[in-house]
Amino acid sequence: MSDSEKLENPWKDRDSLPSPKGEDIALAMLMLLLCALCIPFCFYDWVPPVLLAAVFSYIVYAVRKPRAVIALLLLAVIPSAFFSGLSVSALLFALVVGTGCFAYLITLCKSPYLAVLPFVVAFGIARVILRDTEPALLTLVCIPSGLLLAIATRKALSRTVAVIMTLIGFLIPLGLILWIVLGRMASDMGVELAQCLAYIREELTAFLIAVREEFIRTMPTLMEGTDDAAGRLAQMEQTVRSVLSDAFFVDLTASLFNLLPGIAVLLCSIPAYAAQFLLAYQYAGTGMEAVVTPQSLKFIMSPTSAILFMIAFLINLFASGNSFAVAVIGNFYLMLLPAFCVVGAQSIGAILHPARGGARLFLLLLIASAICCLGVNTFSMLAFFGAYEALIYAVREKMARTVSEGGDDHNGEDPME
Repeated sequence: MSDSEKLENPWKDRDSLPSPKGEDIALAMLMLLLCALCIPFCFYDWVPPVLLAAVFSYIVYAVRKPRAVIALLLLAVIPSAFFSGLSVSALLFALVVGTGCFAYLITLCKSPYLAVLPFVVAFGIARVILRDTEPALLTLVCIPSGLLLAIATRKALSRTVAVIMTLIGFLIPLGLILWIVLGRMASDMGVELAQCLAYIREELTAFLIAVREEFIRTMPTLMEGTDDAAGRLAQMEQTVRSVLSDAFFVDLTASLFNLLPGIAVLLCSIPAYAAQFLLAYQYAGTGMEAVVTPQSLKFIMSPTSAILFMIAFLINLFASGNSFAVAVIGNFYLMLLPAFCVVGAQSIGAILHPARGGARLFLLLLIASAICCLGVNTFSMLAFFGAYEALIYAVREKMARTVSEGGDDHNGEDPME
């Protein structure tokens, strides 16, 4: 084996790598058992605080890098911005830590099949508690993602490919769960799957219209004590019915269903990236720095995907309706959005890192102002900036290679002479 091969993939010479500590393996197995067991119970009141306390403690112990720890713990903020309570945050951390620990155990244990034991134990406990096999199967959802992440790691694939493979591992159980639930619902209704989906869409539209009507019914209490309350109430009701018309909700529901593939990829991208991030720092934090290669830390998107994303971004600004082309562009945009958000965040971090004193404070205030002004659109603008940076990076790399090759071919002489 050549030195370049060893540098490229340290896993090829597994015997030369340091062995993990027994307590690190045992702790990873314990955390895997806890995460797998808690997934079916994340929406019970007492489970999320216990699980979050355990995984926070494990992350602090296993990662040991303050910035990485803070980045991982900030994941709890993302669901909290959209959902009340800690259940969704607990579920997200269970998927991330469960996937990371499973991949960690598969890659480091001399007998990789031992990594499956926590899943078997968790399934057995959940089956006894729930007295039902199907919900107990949720304890196994981290197996595909952890297995694919382990394969990508052992093959020393790039970070981008590893995240994509982990993403696929999350999409597999999600697709199976939806197929089982929708299939059972269609069977109970005695209709085909397509008819079942149409029924769900109609019910969602009816629910949104009912929410609008409930809001209109509560409007008189909001207008009490104001001058000309009756006139203002009639005008406000007319405005609400005009803006939030039945046709608006029909189009909104149709758009939502058309974008379901992109939404699924977007949601699964978050735990996929976080799990790969956690795994890299698990190795470094537990004495396995030798397997943390540069390609496992650098997240790069191709210039082609950057150009396509920028085009999709611009089209989405003006596109309307529910045509097939609009749906395809919208799904493509949502699928690439998380990746370019990561690239954009990395680029901003690279700008902030060398800044000092007043310059850093000015940049932080500028970023905070942009977030306050843009709101949810911050993610779109961050992704657009990431796509721009990915494109510029590819151009610079191409120019550097051209200059280097030109220097080698002409022994330092100007090729134009």
